[in-house]
Amino acid sequence: MLEMDRIIRPQGFIIIRDEDSIASRILQLAPKFLWEVESHVLDNKKKTESMLICRKKFWAIV
Repeated sequence: MLEMDRIIRPQGFIIIRDEDSIASRILQLAPKFLWEVESHVLDNKKKTESMLICRKKFWAIV
């Protein structure tokens, strides 16, 4: 996540599809990187998958 945060530009998006255990860990860590996170559940015929849409906030120095 640290490397993705370094690469992505402010207001950029990251889409993560993974198992629930990993998605829940990312949901805990994302606010510490100042990412906004939306969680969605994909229901395939074989299995259920979590999808996170993360957006990096713009850091404004005031």
